[in-house]
Amino acid sequence: MTQFAHAEETALGDVAEAMARRILNEAAKRAEAGGARRVHTVLRAGACAEQLVAPAREGGAKAIFVGRPGTGGCLAQALIGSVSQKLAAIAPINLVIVP
Repeated sequence: MTQFAHAEETALGDVAEAMARRILNEAAKRAEAGGARRVHTVLRAGACAEQLVAPAREGGAKAIFVGRPGTGGCLAQALIGSVSQKLAAIAPINLVIVP
């Protein structure tokens, strides 16, 4: 990898991380405004379902809330989404799939 390509990849990673943090902060504010008493956000990189479950395995989480985009290829994935489907199979705590 050239130095330019590495610098470009790093810059894009920084932009993506900043965007992700902004989205998480906004989601936390909305949850608190909606009455949530304890909101904790975590930013992780990797396979979505496994990274969503990791904090639950590390302790402290009571539930995982995810959206249902319905963009998967097969019928089951189209109904609940591939990440939601995987979470339903591996989540060690309560899973709430929000339509």
